[in-house]
Amino acid sequence: MDQPPPLQSTPSADSKTAGNGCLGCLGLILLIVAILFLVPYLLIFHSPLPVKWVAKEMVESSSVDGSAFDLSGVGGSISKGVTVKEITFYGQEGDSTIEGFKFHFNGLVDSIWKERLIIEELSTERADFVVAPGFFKEMVDDEEERENRSDEDTAKTGDSGEGDQGLHFELQELRFANSHFRSPDGELDIQIPLVRLVGLKIVGDEFGLDEFEIDSDHIQVELSDASPETIEGIRVPFTRKITGSVSPGLHPLVESEIDFSFEFAALGGEAGSRILAFGGAMEQTLLPGGVSRVRFDGLSLGDFFHSEDLVLPEDLTFTARQKGNRVAVDAGGFSLGQTRFVTPGQEVDEDDPKAAIVGHAEVGEYKVEALIRPEDGQVWPPFVVEIRSSPELQSRELLARLYYQRSLADLTAEEKARVDKLHNSQTEIPQ
Repeated sequence: MDQPPPLQSTPSADSKTAGNGCLGCLGLILLIVAILFLVPYLLIFHSPLPVKWVAKEMVESSSVDGSAFDLSGVGGSISKGVTVKEITFYGQEGDSTIEGFKFHFNGLVDSIWKERLIIEELSTERADFVVAPGFFKEMVDDEEERENRSDEDTAKTGDSGEGDQGLHFELQELRFANSHFRSPDGELDIQIPLVRLVGLKIVGDEFGLDEFEIDSDHIQVELSDASPETIEGIRVPFTRKITGSVSPGLHPLVESEIDFSFEFAALGGEAGSRILAFGGAMEQTLLPGGVSRVRFDGLSLGDFFHSEDLVLPEDLTFTARQKGNRVAVDAGGFSLGQTRFVTPGQEVDEDDPKAAIVGHAEVGEYKVEALIRPEDGQVWPPFVVEIRSSPELQSRELLARLYYQRSLADLTAEEKARVDKLHNSQTEIPQ
């Protein structure tokens, strides 16, 4: 006898509802998780909130360390760049401002993880700088501090940078418009309508620069190709060169045209450069690995700048090599007036406040020592010359013998007047 087929159960409406409910819960959980990750990501990398917070912290900390400045109209994001409507630097002798600042780049993650920094735009719409005493020195000191830290890091890791092809840096366009540089006393008043650079690229051993221009009545520049050269035993593949000149109208101190040239290269992901100026009498070369060489070949600053009333070395001739804060100076010499000084080979520690280049001379029965050293806060000249003699001579008498090879009593009234001005401009070494 045939058995009836087994009864088949069908899902109830309640079980269907329960299944759909589980799927809905899972979807909701995934959505919540996505939101928990996505919202912070968007807030951190693609909103102006972190940029504004960092700007606020920078402004508050600047008022504490004495370098007060202010930022207004801050926008952008840390993933793509920053815009600032106005930056104000407060100074005792006047405030400096930058308007319409823009910095756009390829992205924070790409820059950090791939070591690939592509600055798409770096620009300002207007800038007004009050150049007070010590302004340029502070800039130089900050740059030297960064270089020293870089050298220390290199020494710790033992990495010279050679053969590192991973670094990728590009500056697609730099544009500084309507820049004004002025001093509180009105002596300096320079207007530069435009500085523009396009296509700067450093990738491994490749260096590129497509365009460079300066719109100024007193600064002329021209971009051209350069040729590789061997310097200090290192073949530097120079590829691009900027040549130009500065005319006397730029500043009252400039008395004759100053020619210059900049050559650029890349080697193992590092930038190398060479500067020639003053008719080839000065050459400064920055080699990959942080080595810098400065060569003076008969440089007389008085031929280019107003310096009749300043104690400045003339016919300066020697070579110095710098690595970190150590400067090795080859034997050479310089002149003060009609007296020639000899500089022996020496090593200078830039961190030593008494560091100086020492020169020796003889004037009759007197032995004279002259020291050339930087001077804190001094704009011009960028250093001071300190002198003393053995047996001791008073400053005016010593200057008369150095500059005119005669005693002070034998000088003309005009020569004595100049000695007085030279005396007032220089610092004596304590006996």
